[in-house]
Amino acid sequence: MTYCVAMTVDEGLVFPSDTRTNAGVDHISTVRKMSVFEQPGERMLVLLGAGNLSLTQVVLHELSEPADAAKPTLWTAPTMADAARVIGEAVRSVHQREAAALQEFGVDFNCSFILGGQIAGNRPRLFMIYAAGNFIEASAVNPYFQIGEAKYGKPIIDRVLTPPRRSTKPQNARSSPWTRRCARTSRWGCRSTCRSTRKTRCASRASSRSITTTLTSR
Repeated sequence: MTYCVAMTVDEGLVFPSDTRTNAGVDHISTVRKMSVFEQPGERMLVLLGAGNLSLTQVVLHELSEPADAAKPTLWTAPTMADAARVIGEAVRSVHQREAAALQEFGVDFNCSFILGGQIAGNRPRLFMIYAAGNFIEASAVNPYFQIGEAKYGKPIIDRVLTPPRRSTKPQNARSSPWTRRCARTSRWGCRSTCRSTRKTRCASRASSRSITTTLTSR
């Protein structure tokens, strides 16, 4: 079971994610679902992944070790939309290579991603990338995205993220009695991680200062 969520708040962006990969009784393993691509002072990108673990890892390999050095990467994309497009193209590349073989074994091509962050000179932005490689962007009407086991998250997040309460600390959603009750119901047993990035004003020649905090709880 995977649960990842990313949200836009007045102070910036927040990225909570769990570390569980299997909800079975006899085999429970943990894998980090969050990847960070950072060039201090220039860009801060956070990528969350859910779905078939082998597929999300292969996509990450495509992003970390691009085959064509001439194509844009997460390190060189000029805007967050371009970065989301880079991820979409990586997903399509993996689909072309792996989907047919998976289908022979009755395995669906199932992976999705959330990308958020800030590049110097631009505002923080948040995107969700689907298994087809297409993507959508968060807005004031829809300020957050969920991937994975998302059925418990929406009513909890809506209580603390609905305007005019968007400035409420998002950590409140992780500590309310309802959240703890839902966590027990869904049998979360592994550690969760949360990364937050604060908004910074970036001039054309000035670097963006990303303030990050890692919160770990059981």
